[in-house]
Amino acid sequence: MAAILDFNTEALINYKNYYVYANSIMNRDSTIEVYVPEITISNIDDHIDAIHAILKDGCETDYIHELNIHIKWESASCNLSIVDYWYNLIMWYMILKTDQKIRPRHIFTGSSAYIPDIAYEKDKIYPYELKRRDIKNYVNTYVLTLENKIKFGNKALNKIIADGLWRYAYIEDFSYYLANTINNEDDIALSRAVPQFRDLLHISLAGIPFEDVKNQGQIATNEAIKIIKNSEYSMGFEHGLTNSFRAEEAINPRQYKEASLNIGTKPNGSGGIYPYIIDKNFKTGGVNDPLSYFIESSTARAAQIMSKTNVGESGNFARLLGLNNTDTILNPDTSYECLSQHFVKIELKTAKHVSMFKNRIYRMNPRGIDNILNGNDKSMIGKTIYLHSPMTCASNSAGHGICKKCYGNLYWTNYDINPGKIAAEILSAQLTQTLLSAKHLLETKIVNINWNPEFKDYFNIDINSIKLSDDFLDDDSNSRKFTMIIDPEQVQLVNEEEDTVSYEDGEESIIVEEDTGVYNEYITSFIIRTPEGVDITFGSEEQTELYISQDLNNIIRKKASNTDGKINIPLSAFDDSVLFYIKINNNEISKTMNDIINIINKSSVTEKMSKDEALQYIVDLVIDGNLSIDAVHLEVILSNQIVDPDNILKKPNWNNPAAKSRMFTLNQALTNNPSVIISLLYKDLHKVLYNPLTFTKNAPSFFDLFFCEQPQLYMDESLYVTEVEGIKDYENGIKMYSVVNTETREDELMKKIEEAMDKK
Repeated sequence: MAAILDFNTEALINYKNYYVYANSIMNRDSTIEVYVPEITISNIDDHIDAIHAILKDGCETDYIHELNIHIKWESASCNLSIVDYWYNLIMWYMILKTDQKIRPRHIFTGSSAYIPDIAYEKDKIYPYELKRRDIKNYVNTYVLTLENKIKFGNKALNKIIADGLWRYAYIEDFSYYLANTINNEDDIALSRAVPQFRDLLHISLAGIPFEDVKNQGQIATNEAIKIIKNSEYSMGFEHGLTNSFRAEEAINPRQYKEASLNIGTKPNGSGGIYPYIIDKNFKTGGVNDPLSYFIESSTARAAQIMSKTNVGESGNFARLLGLNNTDTILNPDTSYECLSQHFVKIELKTAKHVSMFKNRIYRMNPRGIDNILNGNDKSMIGKTIYLHSPMTCASNSAGHGICKKCYGNLYWTNYDINPGKIAAEILSAQLTQTLLSAKHLLETKIVNINWNPEFKDYFNIDINSIKLSDDFLDDDSNSRKFTMIIDPEQVQLVNEEEDTVSYEDGEESIIVEEDTGVYNEYITSFIIRTPEGVDITFGSEEQTELYISQDLNNIIRKKASNTDGKINIPLSAFDDSVLFYIKINNNEISKTMNDIINIINKSSVTEKMSKDEALQYIVDLVIDGNLSIDAVHLEVILSNQIVDPDNILKKPNWNNPAAKSRMFTLNQALTNNPSVIISLLYKDLHKVLYNPLTFTKNAPSFFDLFFCEQPQLYMDESLYVTEVEGIKDYENGIKMYSVVNTETREDELMKKIEEAMDKK
């Protein structure tokens, strides 16, 4: 709670609503004793409603602010504030509904919660600043356990979680009291109490390297947020944004940076950055000059136009991705494990990589032993593993569904969900939202240019322009001994073709071929020859374009000499004019998203990759784009784009140790889908109908049911589900499996169809 108000307990008189706490509240006990084992599934709702009623009635009293809840078990106890106790009761509802007993480890939050005398709880500090991820982690740890998934199933668990968490909506009853909102008076009060906060609100980033402006601005913003979160200690009450920043909800730190600290650099909407820093914030008149206003407003328009353009593209991609993955299934036999010895090689570069492959079965080498990956094991960072994957699952390639071993423990979550559709939905939804969201296009993420080590000794880089360094300009005798050498054959043009200009001639528009004389000449490297005759090549690892300025062109014409077909210019010929311009590239999130689409559906990229490279690249890009998706979903998507190079209508036979594979783009996978219905639903219907390949397709599809006169005949599970029998080889200790012959099932099916036709 925020400020301590005057002592007033007259509001706490609705004792009939306080359940077992009524006597303690009536007596104004400073501590309420609670024996946790007495809280059961039959009375947990009464406890939650009672504490909610007490908080509503007494939230403005000293008594409730100072009330202590002492919770205890047989051999453990701790103290909680009444608010922390309320939060714990809400989470305990889910514990009790999943047939668990409330243990000390189930404490969710409490700034003073400390459980002594229990080994696994000793010295554990519970979160004081509750965030969404704290709730998620608690649910994942104690509710969505493998045991509960098997025991209750997905629908029952989802209902338990929904019934439990909806009670957090009660917090809305205290919204007026909490007053979590922007308040300029709080900024002024905090500036007076903490001079550092005032300095941060008026920070200047002039003189900071252009590529570091955004990061330095965010560092300053994080410092300001830290001061706001501790504002009660500095000015006696909490800043209006304290709770929002603690919960990491409602306020975006980047937007707060622009509103209250520094706007900084802005993208131009075309993949670059405006070479200008808006060195103010909106509160201090950040866009009150024409140039800043133009940059801010034009960027917003560019983002809206790009979002509009992306609507059709992203929606179409989502439809195609869902169509290609719709027939993916999981093997229904929970004990079945395919015997594929083909693995997917993946490097776990960061902690996020490790987390994305959590609970997956892997080996450290292809002939090693199987292990289960702990998503929190930091010792795995930097290691390369060999993964059992849907991409190389022999059961999946044979049409029997992805086996549990290749899918991992997420099998128990998705066993009653279409794994292909859910994978396509998760990825495409995040891609679509990012591509449609203008805010991502308004972010600057400047791509660093890695120059050769000597570059900054010879030249100064000012945002997007390059000049000769001051050392050479000041020492004419020294610069005369150095020579710049440019190879004319390396000079390139952005547009090699002559530009065309459109003229209006009466009512008709005609195109006239005309040389506009506009060329953008650039080089990617040049040479500086030292007095000792040593040639140093200047440029960047990324082969950044160095656009030749008009001033440098004038110097070349007047003072350059031609030696061995090369342009030689003494450095003494240069003044402080700009020699080269560089384009400042912006690695905004939409670029990352388009790169992901390219891996999936761009022939020049997809077809050149192996299955291992495709997964590595797409996982890296997902992490770079800050998406949240388990790697197994990406593997499912890619598995439907892997074909046998000798028969493109089939997946590789991963039971064959010598099996080969080929990556298809999404478009190719749909065109060559073994189901004729899928190909007909794709595009170019007239081409599909005349394509000879169409008449060789006979694989079934989920969509076939929509075109059946009597689909119920094909929906009898006993007729179309392939039965798998397990045979254990006790001598070798290895599980062997064989597929039951389905000819009898086909005969039975034909018999039913004939009977139906006779009746008709």
